[in-house]
Amino acid sequence: MSGVFANFMAQKARRNYHELRRFTEWSDRPLKRFVILATHRTGSSVTAMELGSHPEIMCHGEVFNWGNKSQPPKLTSRIGQYIHPIRRKSFEIQEKYLKSRHPELFMEELVFRTYRKQVTQIGCKILVVQMQRFFPKLAEYLKAHSETRLIVVKRANAVNQALSYLEAQSSGRWSVTVNQGQPKGQLTQKELNVSDLKRRLFLIETQNQYIDELTSRLTNPRVEVQYEQLLRDPKGYFETLYRFLGVETKVKQKLLLKKQRYWRLEDRYRNYEQAQTALKDTPWFDMFLSSDQELLS
Repeated sequence: MSGVFANFMAQKARRNYHELRRFTEWSDRPLKRFVILATHRTGSSVTAMELGSHPEIMCHGEVFNWGNKSQPPKLTSRIGQYIHPIRRKSFEIQEKYLKSRHPELFMEELVFRTYRKQVTQIGCKILVVQMQRFFPKLAEYLKAHSETRLIVVKRANAVNQALSYLEAQSSGRWSVTVNQGQPKGQLTQKELNVSDLKRRLFLIETQNQYIDELTSRLTNPRVEVQYEQLLRDPKGYFETLYRFLGVETKVKQKLLLKKQRYWRLEDRYRNYEQAQTALKDTPWFDMFLSSDQELLS
């Protein structure tokens, strides 16, 4: 019964998409697909945004993020302006149902569709934690659709990645646009929760292992890029991705998002030496010592 209802919801979603023909340059041709596979704080958001700004690429971003429960989910928000209000509510129900119960149908019927005629590539971003905890069927979906290309985004310095996550979690500021300045005034010192840092480092290690194990089992074409490369050479970073996707290189002078960190660890954390001692006999000690080098990028 569940499968019958899922197919019914998918058909309704298809009808809603076809209503877009009335308002947009609809494309019916088959599109090349890609998925950005990443962990938190690796530059995957700016990667998705910049790729999505290319005229030949549509990138839906993080489609499995539920976000604010009071707001419509991502795809409904994106196409809702083109759909009759009654159908918009129907589409929202279908998106939530298929995403939570049948992620493979959600990918087929909602994610990998476009309403822009010039688009030849379509994709989305998936965080590893979402696959591990909530949507394990996505791994099988990618295996079954071996033509879907994978863009694996990692960060070499796990300490900076962990600290970035803890700072964003504490401030609620997960991204900064190029138009937003750094906070004014004197830098506020704070206590670093070393236990939280080590816990986050273990999670990053586990998630990277999951990515390596998953990609070793898949035959999908893939490319791996790193956050540090994005900082050093954003032009080369995106040229690599555009070549991989097979589209004309169009790299803008300025990225849409920018790096949030502007401080040295020693200036930010009162217990810097305690944290350094706690990591001394771990694989992350050298990363902690070299953490401030990121500021030079």
